[in-house]
Amino acid sequence: MSAAIAKPANPSANVDPKSAPLKEIPDVLVDPRTMKRYARGRFLGKGGFAKCYEITDMETKQVFAGKIVPKSLILKQHQREKMTSEIAIHKSLNHANVVGFHGFFEDDDFVFVVLEICRRRSLLELHKRRKAVTEPEARYYMTQLLKGVHYLHNNRVIHRDLKLGNIFLNDDMELKIAPTEMYTLLVGKPPFETSCLKETYNRIKKNNYTIPWHINPLASNLIKRMLHAEPAQRPTIAELEVDEYFTTGYIPVRLPTTCLTLPPRFSIAPTTATELSQRRPLTAINNQAGTEHVGCHLPRRGRGSRMYSHFWISKWVDYSDKYGLGYQLCDNSVGVLFNDYTRLMMYTDGDSLQYIDKTATESYLSARSFPSALNKKITLLKYFRNYMSEHLLKAGANMARRDGDELARLPYLSLWFRTKSAIVLHLTNGTVQINFFLDHTKLILCPLMNAVTYIDEKREFRTYKLSLLEEFGCTKELASRLRYAKLMVEKLMDSKPSPAAQ
Repeated sequence: MSAAIAKPANPSANVDPKSAPLKEIPDVLVDPRTMKRYARGRFLGKGGFAKCYEITDMETKQVFAGKIVPKSLILKQHQREKMTSEIAIHKSLNHANVVGFHGFFEDDDFVFVVLEICRRRSLLELHKRRKAVTEPEARYYMTQLLKGVHYLHNNRVIHRDLKLGNIFLNDDMELKIAPTEMYTLLVGKPPFETSCLKETYNRIKKNNYTIPWHINPLASNLIKRMLHAEPAQRPTIAELEVDEYFTTGYIPVRLPTTCLTLPPRFSIAPTTATELSQRRPLTAINNQAGTEHVGCHLPRRGRGSRMYSHFWISKWVDYSDKYGLGYQLCDNSVGVLFNDYTRLMMYTDGDSLQYIDKTATESYLSARSFPSALNKKITLLKYFRNYMSEHLLKAGANMARRDGDELARLPYLSLWFRTKSAIVLHLTNGTVQINFFLDHTKLILCPLMNAVTYIDEKREFRTYKLSLLEEFGCTKELASRLRYAKLMVEKLMDSKPSPAAQ
């Protein structure tokens, strides 16, 4: 392969590349040098001239992200030189916190760059779902970001476009930089942002921003130093890495994937000397004002796409005539929404309990030690668990346990009701699930991310962006269920929090 990106085979000098029709991307991408073949899968996103797809090595079945650039959009010499330079730089990098480079190739019409896939999407999408995050999470992400940037600087690479949309998370919730973050993570919006672009620029020029009162003073001081009006007065990466905010605060070794939609439960943060030496000390955890417990993490496109880290109800049993509704989540944790509007959940370890009282106050207990007042409810929860285990089929596959899951805060059932056709279930992470009685099909709706998962009669999962369904259409069966779901969501919005609204 040539060192530089070649021109398209038949460039048209008289056609504006932005308005010219683009060649169709092939379903199978072939590297002409190695004859490796990649199957093009679901659409991941786009930016600049490139579109990104999930691609699979047809021999090894290894999955990558494929960045695909039409040559008709990089006709100018400086555009091709810039892309050649970007590829050369990325090819030279190898760090745990930089998106991995696995090669590139080209044909007459496209340039294909093979990259590490980051299925947990970007920090921008996490920010849209969560708004602000907790301080331990901010430290977790920022320390990894600093390591990645330090590596880049040591290799004489300046990123120049660090933003939440260019910072990704892999399956293990590890941060990856893709060739203003801390303020946005903690506060929930960029420091200079206003509704007026002109005013935003004025604030940037004047360095005019406000740090909310509830932000940890150590974090506040660090943000002020990083946003100093004089660049020479700002701390270096090395100075940031040893700042008191990072060295004295608790940093989790891993984060659970539930952090994509819900804050972790740091009530079980390390307390013993041994644990502290392994996981760093815990300072006051910022109880974020304005953190929204809504949304779920779904693929951005998806006929036949694999399910991502969001929760659905895999089993349920209705004893609301006496006690309440029992259910099992897809990770095998179980819960009960009692008729007195309290809730109790048992985690997959069979010992950790989460109790939510009528005022929505959460407390964490052990099945080996709990207040006597909860004895009956815990007995009932165990009965529900045993009944569902012995008598009910599970919808969907088991979720594999991973490091960091001990910090997961599970969504719980907020509201439910039955109709003649279905049961409608609303979880506290924003998920709305509709189970149809006649054919056992299910819809799992994510209103914040505008996505829906359909589980058909064969118990197969398919996830779709609602915008893509609107653009390309869907089957009559799915369309009729979506129309029904719209009515049920409207009913949910009008419902009072009753355990069994009819």
